[in-house]
Amino acid sequence: MEDPQIIRIKQNYFFNMTEPSKPTDKYAKILHLFVLKNDERPQLQMPWYQKEFVLASDAYDMVVFDKTLLTQVYFPPHEKHPDGLAIIPEENNVNEVITTENIITADRDLFYKEQVKYALSTQTCKDCSGNGQVEYVFTDYCSTDHKIKHDCPTCNASGSCDVVINAITKEVLDFKTYQLLIKYKNVYFRLSSFKKIVETANLLTQKEVTLIYRQHENGGKHVFKVGEVKILVMPTMENKAKPEDIVVEL
Repeated sequence: MEDPQIIRIKQNYFFNMTEPSKPTDKYAKILHLFVLKNDERPQLQMPWYQKEFVLASDAYDMVVFDKTLLTQVYFPPHEKHPDGLAIIPEENNVNEVITTENIITADRDLFYKEQVKYALSTQTCKDCSGNGQVEYVFTDYCSTDHKIKHDCPTCNASGSCDVVINAITKEVLDFKTYQLLIKYKNVYFRLSSFKKIVETANLLTQKEVTLIYRQHENGGKHVFKVGEVKILVMPTMENKAKPEDIVVEL
């Protein structure tokens, strides 16, 4: 059973950041940008210490900086935290400066492209015809069928689903999701990764970020530096855009 003190700290600082008790330390706020915001991997719900560093990750991106920069120590790390330092390269092999203004412009371009291309529409679930239940059939060893009605997994028993439609024709499209991607050089990144980089820069009053490590030209680990903070970002899994994805080059 999790320590009640740890639960209280999580509630105050990580899952209810609008309350007056939220951290005022800018480095604490940076950590909050990168912690996992759901219960899927408890060891990533809080930052952790390793050697002289403090780290946080949401399983997509990771932030690391010297722990002495964190003046408001407010969290107990999870006892099974990952070995984050093992995947952050120590060396620098590139030095490419990107302005936060250019990233913000790319974000706005993606928003505009998304608005003119797609929209969401709530429609009756096609799998359960709106009643929230579907029929499951089990055939036993005597080849006898057994039928039971249960919650529809497509709409979670709600009877309706959000579907992606063409913003102009209102036609329902044949895919459920799409990604907003920023292409930098030959590599595709999730927009959310660059948003966290910009928010970090804003907290540190920085106008530029520097790419200091690139694993290889077509993907792999990328490490950006903002002030005294390093941010490890992984490209999309396949490092390419699907036809339905929206892409802006940086």
